[in-house]
Amino acid sequence: MVAAALSPAAPKPAWNVEVPQAMNFDEQWQEVPDIEPFKNSYRWGWEYFLRHVAQDDPLMSPLIEGARDVQLTEACYRSDRERRWIDLTPLTV
Repeated sequence: MVAAALSPAAPKPAWNVEVPQAMNFDEQWQEVPDIEPFKNSYRWGWEYFLRHVAQDDPLMSPLIEGARDVQLTEACYRSDRERRWIDLTPLTV
């Protein structure tokens, strides 16, 4: 069974706390069909990496990109710990 999401429909009034609203906001919602479930980017990347390992699919990102991600993550932790900007050195293969 596919659950339907709710989406607001127009019109949307300007809000004034001193004037009572004449509109019934609940009546402005209408059901819309669900779209494909959201996958976060970490899961998406991990699934592609596993396909590369298990099925020998081409790797979408070269290894240097992963190394840059690790370098940036470590620099972020160091920056937070030392309370200063951290310069990144260019990585080469």
